Amino acid sequence: MMDEILKKSMRKCLIDLAKNKERMRYQEFSDKFQLGYDMHDIEDRKKIGEILGEISETEHSERKPLLSVFIQHEDGLPGLGFFKMAEELGRYIPTFMDKKQFVSREMSYAYNYWNKHKE
Repeated sequence: MMDEILKKSMRKCLIDLAKNKERMRYQEFSDKFQLGYDMHDIEDRKKIGEILGEISETEHSERKPLLSVFIQHEDGLPGLGFFKMAEELGRYIPTFMDKKQFVSREMSYAYNYWNKHKE
């Protein structure tokens, strides 16, 4: 179980990214919160994915955008775990749209949502 204060700061960081339609790399996110993860290590990638997934699943349950969409690889896409989670939540249907379209749509949704609502 992750420290709730840390999780709140991470969520706030993601909301700030959403408000400004900015992206952040996984390693940068890990470093910002001093998680000590190395994105070259598959286990660390899984751990950061679980943290981000937890935040996005909570947001989804409150009918809010998937905030972890703003944490991306160099190719401008989140990791595979993001798409798997989005598909399980019924937000992403691979046969209906490609990953780039989905990411762009989800980022716009988050940008619009967080510029109209308070945290």
